[in-house]
Amino acid sequence: MSVSSQSRRRVVGARLLAGLVSTSFLFDAAFAQSPAASGVYNRAASMQYGPAGSGSFGASGSSGYASGSSSYGQASGSNAFGANGFGAVAGTNGQAAVLPGSPDWKPIVVSTPEYVHDKHDSSEPILSVATMAEEYAILTASGDKTAQIWTLEGKFDELTGDWSIKNGRVRKTYKEAHRQGLTDAILSPTESHVLTSSYDGSARLWTIGNQENIRPYRGAKDRLWKVAISDSGEYVGAACNDGRVYFWETLTVNDAGTLPNREDAQKLGPGFEKVGHEGPVFDVSFSPDEAYCATAGADNTIRVWNLQTFRQIGVIEGHADKVYSVRFSSDGGYLLSASRDKTARIWNPSNGQEVCRFVGHLGAVREASFTPDGYVLTASDDGTVRLWSPNSASNETNAGPNASGSDVYPSSSSSFSSSGPGAPQEEKTAKPTRKVGKAKGVELATFEAGSPVFSTATTFDGVYVVGGCADGKARVWRVPGAAPTASYGYDESATQYPNGAQGGYPSNGASSNRR
Repeated sequence: MSVSSQSRRRVVGARLLAGLVSTSFLFDAAFAQSPAASGVYNRAASMQYGPAGSGSFGASGSSGYASGSSSYGQASGSNAFGANGFGAVAGTNGQAAVLPGSPDWKPIVVSTPEYVHDKHDSSEPILSVATMAEEYAILTASGDKTAQIWTLEGKFDELTGDWSIKNGRVRKTYKEAHRQGLTDAILSPTESHVLTSSYDGSARLWTIGNQENIRPYRGAKDRLWKVAISDSGEYVGAACNDGRVYFWETLTVNDAGTLPNREDAQKLGPGFEKVGHEGPVFDVSFSPDEAYCATAGADNTIRVWNLQTFRQIGVIEGHADKVYSVRFSSDGGYLLSASRDKTARIWNPSNGQEVCRFVGHLGAVREASFTPDGYVLTASDDGTVRLWSPNSASNETNAGPNASGSDVYPSSSSSFSSSGPGAPQEEKTAKPTRKVGKAKGVELATFEAGSPVFSTATTFDGVYVVGGCADGKARVWRVPGAAPTASYGYDESATQYPNGAQGGYPSNGASSNRR
């Protein structure tokens, strides 16, 4: 059920006046004994999936989490994604007659990027990539303490009808606010603001046009790994190394609550032993209706939370190692995760069931995201970005070479710690095997970076894939068979951007990775 922004603000104001905030961050012994504790968690349902009632974080009257009238619980298997091809991928390199997913299909390898952006400090990794809604503008965040918006400049050839990249020009730089390197940078839904997070434990709000740091979001106890913003733009969440997730109102930067870590939850007494992450939280994602969020942790789990009650309502434990990223699909019906176990997976958030698995990377998968077309992009320590279709032609023929009815993941001799993205890369090992019969995504294309890739995104039209790499460079590849037009991107023979983006980067719709 949709709720207007005005109604959402009224309800939130009422909740704040009722003391919601004051009862959502303190998890000490005194709070554990207070009546408010039972309002934050429901002991009977805190460790299982099930109806969570109505209401949401900033909205009222929304349907329950597992309600039949909501989009949750409607996942129907790997073929729920109805896409039939990504651009012209399926018709490239003589494979026009071969359908992705058939035994004869081979992923297309793109070994050379069309452009390499090297304007960040090469000694620091690029940990975050976001693309803007229309113009070929890209937002990157680096360990060099800066975020940049840069645009692809190129030339349109009227004879061939092709537009090729010639350069990437830095248009905006966000700097001199964070004391340590950035871990993330995202765009607000209207693309009027940039939000950043850092090893210094703060998140910050910037105006996109004049690069002004408006104010910080404070309260975190440790470094922040990722920052997320709700679809309405009213709330910000940050995943923290201390195992908590912190929330603020976007523009006022007022506290809006904190999800507890395991230590916090245990102070509430019996029944809370399995609530909260053990160890760092690496990512957080809002559901489209802002009623729920999902978190990814170093304890190998994904946790789903009700944001009205700040109560844990589900735990997904299928990954065999740390979970680095988690995303809701645009309709809220699926969760996509990426893990150190070298896989990405799609889940039904209403029951925790695995819907599809993406197997093929030789290193940790640092990030997985849905493309606007419903495909999946993954970024990995193995130095590649990969493009997948969630549709599987055969569930029985996609098992690994050593499949034996149970998941087997080879051990690594790496001394990798729980320090999250940007940590030392892991040793490449054999591909993981998997259970026969589990749906497996089809790898369509591999984009080779030659350096571990921490984050990836596609341009608004699906023509280009961008990867942020450990060597401080962002690489841009063209999707095989896809062709840009003269309508977008900066033409070096022109004096301005076609849609006027040079001046203030106008609002053109949803960003590809707000989380």
